[in-house]
Amino acid sequence: MLAIASMYRSFPAHDVHVLCIFLRTIVQPLLFLCTLGFVVYTKSEVLAQSPQSYRLIETINIGQKLGYRFPSTPKPFAIAIDEQQGRAYVSSQTSALFPILDLDSTRQLGFVNAPFTPSGDELALLANSAQKLLYIYPANPQRDSVKTLYALNTASNQIVTTASYQYGITHLALERASNRLFLADNSVLRILNGTTLQQEDSIAFPYTIGGIALDSARKRFFITSRDIKNNQMQLGVYALAKPYSLQKAMVLATPVALPKMFIDSNWNRLLLVGLTNARVLQLGTSVVVKHITFGGTYPHAVYSPSTERLLLMNDGYSGQGEGGNYGKLLAIGSVKDTRDSVRLGLRCTGIALDETRGIIATVAEQQASVQFLQTSTLKPFPEKSAIDIGRSFDDMTVSPDGTTVYLSNHFGSRSRLVSYAFSAQELTEFATGAWTTALLVDSARGRLFALAQQENTIYLYSTLTNSFLGKIPIFGYKELRSDALASLAMDKARQKLYVCMPEHKSIASIDLSSSATDKSYKILGYSFTPYEASNGGVQIAFAPEANKLYVLRAAQKSLNIYNLHTNVLIDSIGLGTRWTVPMQLWNDKILVYDPFSRQAFVGGVGIDLEKNRVDTRVLAGASRFLGYNAKHTALFAIAKSEGTVILQEHHPQTFALLASRVLYTSAEERSPLAYFDSKRNQLLLMERESGILRRYDVNTLTSAPVAKADTALTTLSIFPNPVVSQATVRFGVRTKEKVKLTIFDSQGREVTVLTEGEYEAGTHTLTLKVESDAYSTQTYFVQLKSPSMFYSKPIQVQRH
Repeated sequence: MLAIASMYRSFPAHDVHVLCIFLRTIVQPLLFLCTLGFVVYTKSEVLAQSPQSYRLIETINIGQKLGYRFPSTPKPFAIAIDEQQGRAYVSSQTSALFPILDLDSTRQLGFVNAPFTPSGDELALLANSAQKLLYIYPANPQRDSVKTLYALNTASNQIVTTASYQYGITHLALERASNRLFLADNSVLRILNGTTLQQEDSIAFPYTIGGIALDSARKRFFITSRDIKNNQMQLGVYALAKPYSLQKAMVLATPVALPKMFIDSNWNRLLLVGLTNARVLQLGTSVVVKHITFGGTYPHAVYSPSTERLLLMNDGYSGQGEGGNYGKLLAIGSVKDTRDSVRLGLRCTGIALDETRGIIATVAEQQASVQFLQTSTLKPFPEKSAIDIGRSFDDMTVSPDGTTVYLSNHFGSRSRLVSYAFSAQELTEFATGAWTTALLVDSARGRLFALAQQENTIYLYSTLTNSFLGKIPIFGYKELRSDALASLAMDKARQKLYVCMPEHKSIASIDLSSSATDKSYKILGYSFTPYEASNGGVQIAFAPEANKLYVLRAAQKSLNIYNLHTNVLIDSIGLGTRWTVPMQLWNDKILVYDPFSRQAFVGGVGIDLEKNRVDTRVLAGASRFLGYNAKHTALFAIAKSEGTVILQEHHPQTFALLASRVLYTSAEERSPLAYFDSKRNQLLLMERESGILRRYDVNTLTSAPVAKADTALTTLSIFPNPVVSQATVRFGVRTKEKVKLTIFDSQGREVTVLTEGEYEAGTHTLTLKVESDAYSTQTYFVQLKSPSMFYSKPIQVQRH
């Protein structure tokens, strides 16, 4: 360089210009190669750091601070009552842990373990009191792929035996005196031993079986089957003992397709109950003595002989014509002309009757709650409260100064907002009285908006004083008390809120200055289904630079774009070919608008703001776009793969993947809530069911290696299971940290602490001995807790 400088000083001006051109042709490529080498080196260095993880600032168990005792049971479906033991069992559509409820104290006792994770299956239950068995089977034959009936021993918590069938169980009835099961398998009636599930006999019918009614007192049973071609229903009466001979056959011309049946022994009557009406037959004469019209659609029915009333329940969706979409319970006299009803206030999927205690138990799927009513009056018991068996944290946001996190939470039928101050470690609850599913902060004015389901209302809080400011009603939608409100966007300049109203297939525009609902945008090409209430069926995002509103129809994998200047739909983009598995795993909150790149992101797919088309650059493998660090030198996205939560670091201009780092593993199927604080370079992740909140510093890497997603370091295993005398407990630690292993019984009481101490990264084993008097034959839970992990696994102890 010195030689070049001396040459430069000795050359004439013209020659110096020529020399500069020469040097530029030589030096520029060299500089480019040096720069490229630096970029390649930098990228390889980052990739070499990929086994490292970001610094975990703290782990806060919000659920524990709120007093949650048992693990959450999301999406309960059906309930079965064992009157002899005074217990109720509740099935779940997503969890293998079925709650055990005590009917006298109305509290949860523990769990029974389903033989498999339901994964959305609607599982029905039937209790066999004498044999202490619980039968588990799919309630929807169309979705039944397992073709298995399970018998679970409620005392040992073990599967005793199973039975297979061919098509699907349309009805299952237990004849307690002889301990026999009558199983309707499409058009075949199978008679099984109630204990062994061995088939003793079968009867084939020409049509699909609708209902089974057992009359043990008169040693007979009734079967209905449907002749669709002739619009007739066949009713057969059979002997209850072998060879199950046909005693009487009747043909009923009725619109009831496949009715349920109940016997009233006091009046010797048979009730044929359909979805919208019922007929009461006088047995012996077969005369229809009563025809009952419900005035609505009621898919759930039980009969109370003591009160001579037919108890009917709808889930709300089927009862919208009656003034709302909450569940309703209807009681109709089968002898006297009486009719009584009560609005349940919840959307219910299961009902059961305890004649001994005069209890009606209903299960609310979305609210994950079991409520108890009196059979005689339909009123709640003064001394019996509802049992909340599930919970969910539905959304999360942070105050403008980054010191407080706000969480929307519902615990069964109870709902509230929760704020947690990081510095003071203080938890504050705001009782909303409504299910708030979406949160949004107006940083300029220090306000928090909480979108309340069922009320069609927005709650307003101050982020400065943590105080309630008021409510903003969403006008014009009173007839639809929506349980599907889950998306909220704001135009801060014009002070407008946009709220998605899926059940109305529209988006409401609210003027915050007047609290008036001034406009409505139809979501074209969209059809609402009740199943979208909790899976992010419609999501919205606002682009202030172009005054555009993005509407994602997740079920159709399509993005609508609205111009808010002209209030018209300007484009619709199909994303079916771009929809990846990571996006499907995180499908409820994947639409985000990024003002820096002027793009809307659906998962890892970018949509250009000006051209309204998909960007060729893609955040490969990403479930959701998060944002940039404070200096905009890195773009972050998040992904989930087989229970492992991964943070990805991308190049901010090219979107190239620079690093992919494992954060933690989770047993929860739903994706966690995520909030990225670009100003402070912090990422907050919230487990929705357990309530565990993790806070990461994305500018700092830990020095200890992180386990890969496919290694066994992040597992907790017990072998053998069931345990007779002792078992080996194996667990993994990703980084050096304090670990606590605790044993709990089925009622949530601590039995013993296996270990509590600091462990190095790697796999560790311990021996669990169950020969002491502290253990009995029942289900226990091994719980592993550390600053970065939380696991709970059931073990079955069998004592001789």
